[in-house]
Amino acid sequence: MRFFAKVSGVPVLRPSSSSSGGGGGGVTAERNYWSLRRIAFLFLVVYVSSLGVTIVLYNINYPSSEGHIEESLLSTTKATTTTTTTMTMTRENDTAPSLSANKNKRQCRVIIEDKVDYHFEVIESIIKRYPLPIHKFDGCDYQNQPIHFQFSLYQNRVDVDKLNQTMYWKWYQYYDKYLKGTKVDRFDGSVAYIGEMITYGQYLDSALDAIIGVTCDWSVVWYKFIELERNYCVLHGTIDKPNLIYKPNDGREKRLCWLNPMFKDKCYFLPIDLPSRELLDQDETVKQLVPPRDIDEIRICVIGNKDFVALAEALLAIGTEYLNEHHVKVHVHTRKENSRKQYKRKSQGLLDSIVSFILDEPFLPFQRRISQCSIILPMVDPETQSRYFPGDLQKLSGSVSQLVAYKIPSVMRKELYDIYEDSLVGISVKLHHNGIDSFVSAIKAMVKEVRSNRTLGTL
Repeated sequence: MRFFAKVSGVPVLRPSSSSSGGGGGGVTAERNYWSLRRIAFLFLVVYVSSLGVTIVLYNINYPSSEGHIEESLLSTTKATTTTTTTMTMTRENDTAPSLSANKNKRQCRVIIEDKVDYHFEVIESIIKRYPLPIHKFDGCDYQNQPIHFQFSLYQNRVDVDKLNQTMYWKWYQYYDKYLKGTKVDRFDGSVAYIGEMITYGQYLDSALDAIIGVTCDWSVVWYKFIELERNYCVLHGTIDKPNLIYKPNDGREKRLCWLNPMFKDKCYFLPIDLPSRELLDQDETVKQLVPPRDIDEIRICVIGNKDFVALAEALLAIGTEYLNEHHVKVHVHTRKENSRKQYKRKSQGLLDSIVSFILDEPFLPFQRRISQCSIILPMVDPETQSRYFPGDLQKLSGSVSQLVAYKIPSVMRKELYDIYEDSLVGISVKLHHNGIDSFVSAIKAMVKEVRSNRTLGTL
């Protein structure tokens, strides 16, 4: 028998004690409850192991009596209508629907797991696009009932008093308001029900068909996770130690999927399922935080930590007269304050009226700003950022996901275009090569095209 478990004192979600008296009685009752649960669990382990069954539990956290995240802390205002503003989603009750089309089969159950405080923006695409072998799920009905997706994310690994400082919290507010309790169509013809957040201790509450790791390769021992046949991984680049993963005839490779077409010979999908423009334009809170773009403005956007010295050089070469004449504004979206300092050292304040740095915004306001971009500059090149290209780590460029999702024109290196060409069909792209002169020429050409299309009423 193999048994892997990590018992941690990290505060996790759990129901509050039902005791209404003083603090001591409630804590004692709660401790007794979890003690009995542990004892029952140990009896189960002994009994199952006597049958010769291998049990692997991955990072189970048992609740501690010190501090926990109350359910109320993870609730924001619910949508009051029966449908959301996204056309592919239907709001249901908080409990997963049971269609009872086949009373002999249960509902399929999948947990999406992320142990780090990033990559939440790919979760919707995982729900819709991850190629699960649902026809092999034992005893569940995926044809007549929605697949029940639950989420074990970073909320299980952070103290309650720091929760609102996390990237998870920024995405959670969107999930709670617009995703939770909805049904969405999956690429394979099945339907997904977007369910609730759960704790590690709730994994065994009912039959479980699959666990999908959002960021499997964050851990050096993630190959232990993929040993279980029900576990699946989303990978963000090349595998560091392939000999630990690719075992002969054990099926592991079929349970791995990447996020960009550099892995088209294996399994990949592009994570482009983001909040729609319609949703972003109808959310009153978001609209107050991010007003509409001025109708004459051409907004150039740069996303992430890029070469801001090169950006400053390019904008200075274009010149403030040209930028002002064409009503060009530049928005830089980054989480790092030193990015602005790096840029300002080169620009010497000459472009302060044109360039704005937006630091670490909440999820929905960030997406609304990106949806308003006229042009996106990925600013990814093989000379200084080789990790985004073949022969290196082969990571996804997040800027590409954004511009594909919202169909935004772009200026990019030809080497980057060659990777994503199939996904860029129908999107206007100007290509450039190494060097500032080529970059400047491509930006000017795209500004001219965007201005011309607006004059013609096509953009």
